[in-house]
Amino acid sequence: MTRHILSYFGIMGRAEPIRLTFVQAQLPFTNKAVEFAEFTELKPSLPCGQLPVLEIEDEETGSKTMMDQSNAIMRYVGKLGGLYPSDPVEALEVDLVIDTVEEAYKFLGYTLTGPKGIFFSEDTLSDQEKIDIRKKLMDPAIPRNVAYFLSVLEKRLDENKSGWFVGDNVTIADIRAHQIVSWLTGGFLDGIPTNCMDTYPLLKALHDKIEALPEIAAFRSKYGKKYTTFDYTPPGSKED
Repeated sequence: MTRHILSYFGIMGRAEPIRLTFVQAQLPFTNKAVEFAEFTELKPSLPCGQLPVLEIEDEETGSKTMMDQSNAIMRYVGKLGGLYPSDPVEALEVDLVIDTVEEAYKFLGYTLTGPKGIFFSEDTLSDQEKIDIRKKLMDPAIPRNVAYFLSVLEKRLDENKSGWFVGDNVTIADIRAHQIVSWLTGGFLDGIPTNCMDTYPLLKALHDKIEALPEIAAFRSKYGKKYTTFDYTPPGSKED
């Protein structure tokens, strides 16, 4: 028997696509909420000094393996739960979507950390600088910004016609894209209006479609969007 322990802060963030992949695949896992104050002490023990991490525990032998990198973890869980295609071409299409989301994500991440988080600099961004940069990132008239990569994703959805990125069913590509839409519309980023996805109706509809999936809707109803430590057991299982 294998146990999965997902550690991250008690927010949606980078771990949310992993959580929702576990939930949609109906796989049990432990969600371990890490306090921000705990992170400093925990950091040296982490493979890359960052969260999320997934511990894979063999309950028979007690051995544990700790894995990091959120997209790699999501792919692993997706493979376990049938949400990552076995067909090589479809798997490539899923990976293309995930990488396109990352292209947009890296710009937004810069507005949180500033030069200090990327260029080994002590410089930070003022609140106004963050707002000014974010407005430019969402301006469709400016090339190769967040708006550009959102338009690429919107086009991919339009081309597939099913409402999902790949094939006729939900995959981890959809769950990964859902997360960035949640972030952009959640009111967390000053300078980006919560109605910013009105320009991208297919992405907006995809986000709502993910939230309406019965498994995910039930998870939301029980746990909300601010997390504590808990053991998730799929509804209807023997342990539920």
